[in-house]
Amino acid sequence: MGCGDGDGADLDGDGITDLEDPCQASEADGAGDLDGDGLPNATDPCPLDAAPHLGDADDDGIPETCDPFPVTTGPDTARCITAFADPEITDGYLIPREGETGWELGPPLSITGAGSIVSSFPATTVRSTTYEVLGNVQFARADDTASFRLWLRAAPVPGEDDLACGIDGAGNLVIYHGVERIAPRPLAGGTSGRPFRLRATVQSSGTNTILCRLTAGSDSVATTAAIALPDGTFGFAAAGGSFQIQALAIYDRPDAPPF
Repeated sequence: MGCGDGDGADLDGDGITDLEDPCQASEADGAGDLDGDGLPNATDPCPLDAAPHLGDADDDGIPETCDPFPVTTGPDTARCITAFADPEITDGYLIPREGETGWELGPPLSITGAGSIVSSFPATTVRSTTYEVLGNVQFARADDTASFRLWLRAAPVPGEDDLACGIDGAGNLVIYHGVERIAPRPLAGGTSGRPFRLRATVQSSGTNTILCRLTAGSDSVATTAAIALPDGTFGFAAAGGSFQIQALAIYDRPDAPPF
């Protein structure tokens, strides 16, 4: 997902070149029903939420149930969703980082142990991008050496500027910047053995801001930090457990609404 490579390639075969395609996901993703509400992903206004799809205060076509910015007026939010339905397509845009182990490409994406993958497409250049992941984790250790990370900016070669929202084995939501752990916040009950939703928003507007929110069951916690955004793209990393990702949604806005 994101910007394509500019050489006329069409990863998902939908007739839109990767350079122009806002979503290089498989068409098979549209036929699935991730939230089990009877509506196919392609026509479901909230494909990750089975709750009633009520309200659209900002009139962007995404109900308040699942809109990252539900009451912010302004330019429309664009959404791309993938359930990794076609491993061959997934293999085209999620690649192992140098010297690190890749993930099983599913569906779902999965790994036991440690590994890291990033998108082969550069990060979008819009002012606000939200990444939302549905997944499951079973940590092998109840400490901060075990983790799942949603890369917000990561290069193909690991480096000190890598930036992520993540979860550690002790049940904390953490912003990771290289080896630094920023603004950890505990989630009641932790995430190990529970389905979770991790949402991360990156805003480029004056002071770059990162907002991370973690939800498991009825428990939710958020943390935020102002960090200069390095070059890189999105992806996933894991260490110390068994991990699965069922779906990823990406929301782009050309403005940077307040949190």
